[in-house]
Amino acid sequence: SGNDDSFNAVISGDGRWVAFESAASNLISGQINFNNDSDVFLFDATTGDVELISHAGDFVTTGDFPSFDPVISRNGAFVAFESPARNLGFNVGAPTFNIYRYAVATGELALISGAEGSATDGANDNSVDPVISANGQSIAFESEATNLITAQADDNQEPDVFLFNTGTILLASHIGDDMTSGNGESLDPNLSANGFVVIFSSEAGNLDGDAGDGNLTNDAFRFDTNAEGVIFSDGFE
Repeated sequence: SGNDDSFNAVISGDGRWVAFESAASNLISGQINFNNDSDVFLFDATTGDVELISHAGDFVTTGDFPSFDPVISRNGAFVAFESPARNLGFNVGAPTFNIYRYAVATGELALISGAEGSATDGANDNSVDPVISANGQSIAFESEATNLITAQADDNQEPDVFLFNTGTILLASHIGDDMTSGNGESLDPNLSANGFVVIFSSEAGNLDGDAGDGNLTNDAFRFDTNAEGVIFSDGFE
């Protein structure tokens, strides 16, 4: 077995691929453990091979900061995770957390939480808690960043929920203009298999202009990319 803890495993729909976190430094040949902490790996049950997902350019060197919370698409094609690492090949500031997506077929890392959708430049605050669609093309996450979308207006200085959908970032926890966040924090996103619908909890009282919210507690909301607005469900805590 590896020489340190492995944990937080997730599995593809057919059971072939398993992504997990590990603090071990000997899971792959020639591994260079640059952070002495958690990294994200992928196991192929067909071949028995293990790959380092949260890698620098040489595929054996870990990030300079740890990586966490892997999620895998049902088809096993993509793994997303969060990391504050600075050496994964992108222009990001540490210790800011960003969301990344690993393509299993190519080993390529993509920056998901880019400033105004940039493929190279990280946003100005932490992005965490990714969830991924069945085909891996959509990823929902929460973020405190204020520059993930053009003309973003952050009315709460708290986490908001965003959706990366085939290269475009949308503010899910928004009020009517699609660019302005609610007046309270939004957390805990989950995502439909097709990647078009996000649910989340929020303390915001202005996400649904018709229903309003006077309970000052978390409620459940549903954002559909194919419909207008955010649907409100009263009483969720």
